[in-house]
Amino acid sequence: MGTGVSGAFRVSGVYGPGACGGFSISGCLPGRWLCLLCLVLMLCLGRDALAGLYADQAAILEAIRTSPLDGEPVHLVSVEERGAVHGEVHAILDAPFEALVRQLDSAEAWCEIFFLHFNIKACVLERKEAHPGQEIRLHIGRKRYQDPEVVERLGMRFEAQHLNTETFLVRLQAERGPHGLRDLSLELSAMRLDAERSLLRLRYALRYGALGRMTLALYFSVGGRDRIGFTVEGLDEAGQPVHVSGMRGMIERNTLRFYFALKAYLREPGPARLEQRLIAWFELTERYPEQLREMPLGSYVAQKLREHHDQVAIQARIDAGIEADIWAPSGGW
Repeated sequence: MGTGVSGAFRVSGVYGPGACGGFSISGCLPGRWLCLLCLVLMLCLGRDALAGLYADQAAILEAIRTSPLDGEPVHLVSVEERGAVHGEVHAILDAPFEALVRQLDSAEAWCEIFFLHFNIKACVLERKEAHPGQEIRLHIGRKRYQDPEVVERLGMRFEAQHLNTETFLVRLQAERGPHGLRDLSLELSAMRLDAERSLLRLRYALRYGALGRMTLALYFSVGGRDRIGFTVEGLDEAGQPVHVSGMRGMIERNTLRFYFALKAYLREPGPARLEQRLIAWFELTERYPEQLREMPLGSYVAQKLREHHDQVAIQARIDAGIEADIWAPSGGW
């Protein structure tokens, strides 16, 4: 869904039967030493992802305090290099660490979070005996309403790590995505800041090959030509700020959208609060209309409620064993 971390996801993720580094040792490659090595690497990479929050805490807190984003105390950065791009948000949440972990420790919660994005037409849980509740499937389409049966599908592996009583890590990752994208990942690193607040980093990353580059170039030359991000690269001749565009602009917009989805979910958790959550997400994005506005509130809420009805129907078919396995050769990615 960057350099360094995206490579880490390739080591620790499980994208199909027999892959190493996941939740089942029995499916690993021959040799118990290799399985154990993969499991050790998975834990070490989780610690590495949180190490920056500890080592750079003072610098991160200062960057959040001095953020140029009006109305939202977050530090947002993006990097593009060598066919990879990632965006990161650092933020302080007014949520006790234990409550944060409780609310974000399941694939179900992250489906609720993903669904708020207007491009996500449905998010459902894959039901597998080996790893129940650890795989989600995103139905991804245009911003207008689309039947989730005819849009792109993306399977992602969910993993949560409780490294100690002070730190928490969530990864959602996919080896391959639509239109030549690969190594898509969304990662949350969180730590206790004090009794009532938590410090977090949300990182969204992807890589792209030749097909992905051509697809994105077409998008940026047509519908995404005038879309901008948040980072200011300089000033134009009139002295007005020039914001990043292209890949960095796209990754910044969507990283912040996912952060706002996380924030809206924490504010309005649970399936019964869907409409309130949709309104909360929309109001957060409306703070930055130049970058994030896509449609009026009424249109967004009506469309998402319709899509949620579709999502419930898809999940019911999966639970009844009617839907095909996304990892099977006949379906999905």
